[in-house]
Amino acid sequence: MLRIYSFRAHNGFLEVALKWGLLGLGLYLALLLLALRGLPHLSPGATGLLALHAFFLFWFAIPESEGAMWALWGAALGAAGPGRRFP
Repeated sequence: MLRIYSFRAHNGFLEVALKWGLLGLGLYLALLLLALRGLPHLSPGATGLLALHAFFLFWFAIPESEGAMWALWGAALGAAGPGRRFP
């Protein structure tokens, strides 16, 4: 079934800012930067998260795919866990 989400901002970051305000957007970006610390080491979670957020510059997350987004967040943050230090 095709659903049309017409009452959403057509940018993932703008969507977060509209839902949660500037404070929420700041916290979201801080968490994103924390998760992307594994990018220099080509962590699969961080690389996937970066690609997903590059997509969010032009579109938004549909509810059916938000579970995959949170799985990437977990993988990226898990790769930068306490047993592994990134510069």
